Amino acid sequence: MGVLQVSAVRAKSGTEGASQAHGAALLLAAARRLFLQHGYANVSMQAIAAEAGMTKGAPYYYFPNKEALFLAVSREVLATLRDAVNRALAGEASLQERLCAALAVVVNATSDDLSTWLTDVKLVLQPEEGLALVHELIGSNEISTIFLPVLEGARARGELTRVSPEAGARVIFRLMMACMEECSHWRQGGAPAAWNPERAIAESVDVFLHGVGAPAEG
Repeated sequence: MGVLQVSAVRAKSGTEGASQAHGAALLLAAARRLFLQHGYANVSMQAIAAEAGMTKGAPYYYFPNKEALFLAVSREVLATLRDAVNRALAGEASLQERLCAALAVVVNATSDDLSTWLTDVKLVLQPEEGLALVHELIGSNEISTIFLPVLEGARARGELTRVSPEAGARVIFRLMMACMEECSHWRQGGAPAAWNPERAIAESVDVFLHGVGAPAEG
């Protein structure tokens, strides 16, 4: 099971508020499974209701439409990914090891179930909705800032000397996104069969930390 998969909540509650929360959690878990497995366009509200064990009209009691439900699922997916990346970046390992671990989180998620969701986000959500979601969960419209604290620490320890932590965060984020795109193409058969996620991660972090080895100009 991928890092983004979660099990449905099954506990019953005697209060109306808890019952409503329980119903919403059931729907979110069901929608998350179906969206990630089959894609937004191939999942109906009726199918989500059936997956959650509800009547076909029940989802509209909690969410006005499928797009609103997808937005709620996207919030959970991004929060799960954010927390996993933060755990990978924590600890006392070297900067190289932590960055490799963080990139491995997102690449492995793409190998499992993130690829379909990423495609759907571009098709379903408006750009301003995506920015608002990132700002809500990350604290900035720039999702790259998730790397900022660890790079500020690296700068203080002398591990990052040639660029600012802000610039470094943007660069490592773009390298991470490139790995994700490659992994998505590979998963869909669009990349060479010999492409290797672990090697791509290691090479990306090595380029970030040490450059490509070109001789200095002049």
